[in-house]
Amino acid sequence: MVFLFFSVELILFIGGVYGLSIHETTLQFIIFTGLIVLSVIMFISTIVYYQRKKHKRERTNDCWDCAIYSPDCLPFPRGKKFDCDSPDCDCTPDCSP
Repeated sequence: MVFLFFSVELILFIGGVYGLSIHETTLQFIIFTGLIVLSVIMFISTIVYYQRKKHKRERTNDCWDCAIYSPDCLPFPRGKKFDCDSPDCDCTPDCSP
């Protein structure tokens, strides 16, 4: 999905720059400048969206050692936080806050 967004943004940006190089009227100038501005706004919003998504994902799985399956630790249900303090999980020393 990120590749699709960046591809659209790049196409809009290149189209805007090319259009600015050959524009003849004021309306064309406004349209091609708008394409460049739209592509920059889309680029920034894509970066912000995926940074927030990454940050949200990091908060739920803050213990990487318990996130990897080991025979001593049973896998947890989807959407639950990992319990690094449970006595039957021997990965707790690496998971201390």
